[in-house]
Amino acid sequence: MAPFKEEQNNDHANRVIFEMFYNKIYSNTYYIVKDPYIAQDVTQETFIKAFKQIHTLKEPNKIESWLLTIATRTAIDYLRKIKNRNEITTEDVYLDKYTVSNFSNTEKIIEDQFLQKEVNNAISQLKPEYKEVLLLKYSSYLKDEEIANELNMTVGAVKSRVHRAKKRLQQVLSKYISFQDGELG
Repeated sequence: MAPFKEEQNNDHANRVIFEMFYNKIYSNTYYIVKDPYIAQDVTQETFIKAFKQIHTLKEPNKIESWLLTIATRTAIDYLRKIKNRNEITTEDVYLDKYTVSNFSNTEKIIEDQFLQKEVNNAISQLKPEYKEVLLLKYSSYLKDEEIANELNMTVGAVKSRVHRAKKRLQQVLSKYISFQDGELG
């Protein structure tokens, strides 16, 4: 009879964790996969993986970053799997739609849409390990130390990857950036 009560307590605890973090995990996965149905599937898969491995969580106060890391990795794995099957392109997958706050200037809106497309294209050209640290840092808002803990690497390695990813993005986007700065040539 005691194992049944323990199982009920685990179910309740899992339910509480699910309800507390569902929206954040879903937002994170949607940001990566850009499809609400796929994001739901990836979110569900994230919680299944997490609940199976929750006993390995050493610091319960870091459950949110732990879940976000699982979600990010699961979403990226899904995209890799899909990319290998050539079912979707990666150019429009990685950045959320850029919201423009009520500009009446059509030209500005078009420029912003162009920039969004260029940034998406640039991100799609990055190595997976660079995408991963950028998403954890700028989508999940994790600190370098948290990323290092989640990815089992040093803080220096995280900083190096972020730097290299930014540098690569800068190289790819340099044409547009110089155009933005008025260098029409």
